[in-house]
Amino acid sequence: MKEAVVVVTTHVIERAKERLHLNPERTIRFVEKAYARGKRSSDYSRKRERDWMKDKESQGAEVVIYNKTCLVFQDWRCITLYDVPEWFDKPRYYDSSKQRIINVTKYLRYYPVF
Repeated sequence: MKEAVVVVTTHVIERAKERLHLNPERTIRFVEKAYARGKRSSDYSRKRERDWMKDKESQGAEVVIYNKTCLVFQDWRCITLYDVPEWFDKPRYYDSSKQRIINVTKYLRYYPVF
């Protein structure tokens, strides 16, 4: 599979070293793989994730999520990268009264979902 050719800025190399502990060569490969294989906002079915990504895309940038990292691209250039929030892309389990279900398997034993 051929990865896309993107330009990686020095800011991204510094942030990848700081946040992901990657050297410059691995950073370039990581960014290329992220652009080719990462998820865009249209790939998410939940509104919460889509809205969060569209908020980041508000200034014409393209946001890609790859390996729990958010990468911001603009005109084939990676501008910055940072970690996604902890709640991002995690299922939320609530019963009908909006109470959080602590043990999902035990709850499903008594209240099966069809």
